[in-house]
Amino acid sequence: MLYYIGYFPPKEFQDFYTDLISDIGQRFQLDELVQRRRIPHITLKSPFEISSTKSLKSLDKLISNFCQNQKPSKIFVSGVGNFGEDVIFLNCQPSVQMTCTFNGLLCDLRNIKLISWSEYDNEDKKLHITLAKKDELKGKFRDVFDYLSTKYIDLVLPFDNMALFKKESGRNAVHRLYYLGSLVEI
Repeated sequence: MLYYIGYFPPKEFQDFYTDLISDIGQRFQLDELVQRRRIPHITLKSPFEISSTKSLKSLDKLISNFCQNQKPSKIFVSGVGNFGEDVIFLNCQPSVQMTCTFNGLLCDLRNIKLISWSEYDNEDKKLHITLAKKDELKGKFRDVFDYLSTKYIDLVLPFDNMALFKKESGRNAVHRLYYLGSLVEI
């Protein structure tokens, strides 16, 4: 099964995100974008395959131990950005402490030999929260991006958790949520 590691924002942000997606969907007739029901998150480690319960337990132990030794910090969300016309996202700027935590996570994960790595798994990664991808925009990239660029978005989120997400049957779900300083299962 495919898993990835990310940050799972608080409910208030999730509500803001859902409202923003609904607004875009209605304004530009992008029904598939709204129906997708994307889980807002920041990907910290891109998807990788875990095929055994033993490997999953090993990964769980590593993330749990790592998070117990970290302190909460902040993420600054401001405005929108894009990767060409393929993705529109919310810009995320990590605090210095969050950057240290993120870099430490990548370093620890590199000790697990069975995890695959992509070109996006590095300390220079552009942290972001995806709003829409090319296929969901139905050729309306410029209109949607221009509209979102007029929105004032300036938020501070608590970076107080990491989530192990799983991809199953085309859907993403939180498999386990780890709070910095402790572990909480959902």
